[in-house]
Amino acid sequence: MVMSVALVGIDPSISCLFAIVRGRMGWEAAMRIALFGATGRLGREVLNSALGRGHCVTAHARKPRQEAQRGVDWVAGEAGDAVAGADVVIVTFGQRSPSDVPFCAAETQAILDGMGRLQVNRILCVTGAMIGHYPGNRSWWFEKLAGRLQRRYRASMDDRARQEELVRQSGLQWTIFKPPRLTLGPPGGKLDAGPKVKVGLLSAVARSSLAHLMVEEAEQGRFVGCSVFIRG
Repeated sequence: MVMSVALVGIDPSISCLFAIVRGRMGWEAAMRIALFGATGRLGREVLNSALGRGHCVTAHARKPRQEAQRGVDWVAGEAGDAVAGADVVIVTFGQRSPSDVPFCAAETQAILDGMGRLQVNRILCVTGAMIGHYPGNRSWWFEKLAGRLQRRYRASMDDRARQEELVRQSGLQWTIFKPPRLTLGPPGGKLDAGPKVKVGLLSAVARSSLAHLMVEEAEQGRFVGCSVFIRG
């Protein structure tokens, strides 16, 4: 099923060489994407979507990785250094559990520092629909649940809210994605996405659909300076 996005394929192993040829032929400009959180479930989907659309990826991991994949350069070490040469930065990392030690704001600040130093201007960041104060984008029940979780997991939720604030105040061309519950499955069906989309307790979106949307946004820049809610 083809996914359509309401505004309110190529094998993932394709090489970077073809991406460059694709751009030079005028079909679509190929990009170098710096991807953070590349080993997570959403990060893997973004990686495959980016490669499938002919882009090259610098994939950052906390530990060195030996795997070889065409079009992908795996890097470890300082996050800020991994943005070198990138056209766009995509941040998908997050805590595996709300009770884990928060790290998202600090790691994002390191990325933003590197972007400033290396003159990279475009960042896409995923947080979640539960994060921050967005009563206009959440149903009454969803808002109540968000408030309860923000109180219960204050350190984690505050860290994510701080991450959003850092991105918004960075002076860069930013987009924040705020999905509700993430699910498995292939992309498909209608996807509502935008700063005015409203989500509820039953709202969900497949990770593959979100990944497709993010890579598409990296290409087209429809939501620069927006916090984007998504509903499948």
